[in-house]
Amino acid sequence: MQKHLTDEIQKFSIRMDQDISAANGGMFLIQGNFHCSTNKIQNAAKDFAYAIELLIKGQDEQNAQRALNNLLEECFPKLINISIEDFTDLNESIQVALKALETVNVNGRYSDYINKIKRGLEQIKNKKIKEEISAL
Repeated sequence: MQKHLTDEIQKFSIRMDQDISAANGGMFLIQGNFHCSTNKIQNAAKDFAYAIELLIKGQDEQNAQRALNNLLEECFPKLINISIEDFTDLNESIQVALKALETVNVNGRYSDYINKIKRGLEQIKNKKIKEEISAL
């Protein structure tokens, strides 16, 4: 009886953690949308990265895909003018989101997103390095 009760408490605890993660991820998604609308693209990109991580943890993949699309379509094209220091900070946040995606990339369902994010980061980084070298 106690084993059954312990199992039920553990299942409930896991579900609560998932629900809290999904709720927090949803808040970051909303905040990212707000930052996009006010042209604070770097903040929006970080918000979307946090949203992706939390929504994946909360098993809310539909909203995670919305955050992914916003990151790729709304933020990446506008991150060209980001400083190398800001890029380094942003890259760390996005790497955490990538790790979360890789954990649920069963049958390659997130492979396209993962590859697009990696290519986008590489393009931004290469542009920043060229600018730094040109400035010398």
